[in-house]
Amino acid sequence: MDISSANGVQKFIEGVKAHMRENCLDYYILKSGDCHLSEYAAPSLNVIQFMTGFTGSLAFVVISIHHDKPFILVDGRYHVQVEQEVNSDMFSIVKLKKPFSVELNYIWKDHTGSIIICLEELCFSESFVNVLEHCSTPKLRLNITAVSYYSWLAVFEKPILNKDICIFESQVVSTDEHLSDLMDKVPTGTVLLTDLTEIAYVLNLRGSTIPFIPVFYAYLIIDITNKEMILFVDSETEIHVDSSLFKVNIRSYSEFDEEFCQNVSRPLIGMTPLPLNIASKIKFDAKTSSVIARDQARKSVKEVENIQVACIMDSLNIVRLIKWMNETPSISEVTISKKMEEFRNQQHCYKGPSFETIVGCDANGAIIHYRPTVETQLPVVDGSIVLLDTGAHYPFGTTDTSRTFCVGEKVDESVKFAYTSVLKGVIGMTTQQFPKDTSLKQLGAFSRSILWNYGLDFRHGVSHGVGLYNTVHEPLDEVNDRTRYGGPRLAEGNVLTIEPGYYQSDPSVRSFGIRLENIVTVVKADEHKTEGLIFQQEFLKFKTLTFVPYDHKLIDFERLTTPEMQWLKDYNEMCVEKLRTVSNDESLFHFLESYVQMPEF
Repeated sequence: MDISSANGVQKFIEGVKAHMRENCLDYYILKSGDCHLSEYAAPSLNVIQFMTGFTGSLAFVVISIHHDKPFILVDGRYHVQVEQEVNSDMFSIVKLKKPFSVELNYIWKDHTGSIIICLEELCFSESFVNVLEHCSTPKLRLNITAVSYYSWLAVFEKPILNKDICIFESQVVSTDEHLSDLMDKVPTGTVLLTDLTEIAYVLNLRGSTIPFIPVFYAYLIIDITNKEMILFVDSETEIHVDSSLFKVNIRSYSEFDEEFCQNVSRPLIGMTPLPLNIASKIKFDAKTSSVIARDQARKSVKEVENIQVACIMDSLNIVRLIKWMNETPSISEVTISKKMEEFRNQQHCYKGPSFETIVGCDANGAIIHYRPTVETQLPVVDGSIVLLDTGAHYPFGTTDTSRTFCVGEKVDESVKFAYTSVLKGVIGMTTQQFPKDTSLKQLGAFSRSILWNYGLDFRHGVSHGVGLYNTVHEPLDEVNDRTRYGGPRLAEGNVLTIEPGYYQSDPSVRSFGIRLENIVTVVKADEHKTEGLIFQQEFLKFKTLTFVPYDHKLIDFERLTTPEMQWLKDYNEMCVEKLRTVSNDESLFHFLESYVQMPEF
């Protein structure tokens, strides 16, 4: 079945509903992603976009025999975007303000007794079943099952042929060292890996099958007992895995199935989260949160140094862009995005963007994950507020940076107030020292507290992990130990973002968006000695790896405290110092002198 047209989508929906009625099913739920639970899918597997036209990274679709139209549900990042991209005559739009599982109660609120909900087994994890089961109430019981209507679709009839699979040349830890670490934690039996970023990490291989994530479609069986690895992958080129510890067998991706997994050395261990189609069909002896993902999230000193080099190189590109924006009389959202890519392509080691560059002017900046097009872009004029969120892959690291600029000299005081509040949030979280058992959830409050004091907030997370020439959104929240406060515990070597913002989309007032984002790493804090007091435990702190100055036209310096002013002064000096290690363009540094001017304090 082809869903590349509106007619094809409608036929698919009608076919699903007919099958649901025959089997007494009430609701069918699918979401963005693929059968490896990837954040992005290969273009040919992007079912949600084919069905709805929605291009954001996450959306849920619910098809019901009790409602005429399917529902599409999106979180706060996409409340504006979904209205622009999805035909409301075909889909009922639900803007999530609470977790997805909670908001689902709105869809089936009129039911009593019990209902049967089927999840598309190719795009949900086993753990999501547990989340939904907790939504049952005394009045309504949810019976959850798995189906695969995706198998009806033409896009799944042909195997994905990976291309450009190559050795990760800047590896600090060899494949054998990764495997030795795994054997320390799992001394016998067999481990199954389904997560594409983990497979790329363990094997020190990278690919280009999925946009913006340098991975490839594969399954990996690691038989620790027999020192053998089986990589299920289809590739245009020959693949070499550099390991002297393990024998490596390469088979076709299509050969991987549940029957094959029953003939490996026991115990068979699944690294969670596991896709439903895997978790429900393969008999595991044990399931455990991924120790691979945990190692991935905790970088070595050398790996952090490499990521900092990537951040410095990309900071240079962004500063060159800021200079160009200030010197070019006629610019647009699209030309800004193209110029960003042009500057990066001048660096021979640049591998490509880590996500599609976001450039939003004024009202478009209030669309949290807006992508500029010729049809949707707004004119950039004197007084425009431009939000830039951009990232790059280098062979030694991945970057993600957000800055907001005022074009020209005309500055709106309300924008200045919001910008300064967000900047104070960046400084507040960045400079906060914390005990080693502190959760990321707790620390996030420091980035929001100034906004909260004025009844303001933003509808996205404060932070995410960052991969090492891998996914830009590394799942830090899912791999670190949980604390008694219910959030992930930060550890030395974690590399993550700090990115508070503010977004205002209201025709009665000025619409604009602000986001300020740096990459930081977690390091040990210096031990403080206070007379008469005992230093009680190990403390950690953040070290900033991004070096792009803030737009001083948008800062209300009178609202900054003396320590905040000192931090900003030190940061400006550090930006210049780091950028001089990769550029000798004196005209650039002359521009920076005026761009970062501060009043005396």
